[in-house]
Amino acid sequence: MKHWALLCGCLFAATLAHAQPHPGVQIAVYPAGQMFMATVTASRSAVIEWNAFAGYNRARRQDFGLKEDERGGGWGGGTEALFFVSRKRRTWFVGPRFEVWILDIDWKDPPSPCGDPPCMTFDVRQRGTTRITVLQPTLQLGLRLPLGDRSDAYLSVALGREFNVRTRGEEVGQGLIALIGAALRL
Repeated sequence: MKHWALLCGCLFAATLAHAQPHPGVQIAVYPAGQMFMATVTASRSAVIEWNAFAGYNRARRQDFGLKEDERGGGWGGGTEALFFVSRKRRTWFVGPRFEVWILDIDWKDPPSPCGDPPCMTFDVRQRGTTRITVLQPTLQLGLRLPLGDRSDAYLSVALGREFNVRTRGEEVGQGLIALIGAALRL
């Protein structure tokens, strides 16, 4: 994992060093949350674009995770490369995304069963907070739409996987992820 992060960081830094950045905003939704991000386009050509983004990931996993209810959020960011199928401004694109998020997840589980009688039962839910570092590689497909002379809108869908690469506390959910995104870049 460290090697991929280092490779992506070096490629992006080299691209940023030779480009004039363009700012933007992006939102992505998934069945268990939303991501709100500020973006910068480091390299924009007719056939490829490198972007970096940073923002907040709001997780509302309910029972999609390992616990009965998982909610929380945290900060993170990532990079993406978009490869366009034509040189026109209105065109389809495909490309990888690589994200890292540091999330605090508050979780609840139903009470544990009492066991053999005699026992006293209390309706006490098990609760806790887990801090996770999530690695989230995805592959996206989308459409770039021109808005005026210099701005573009981007609509995309992405499929990938969440990996909890570091966990402090009890294990919480990870696995497949599907994102629907929209971005505005100036």
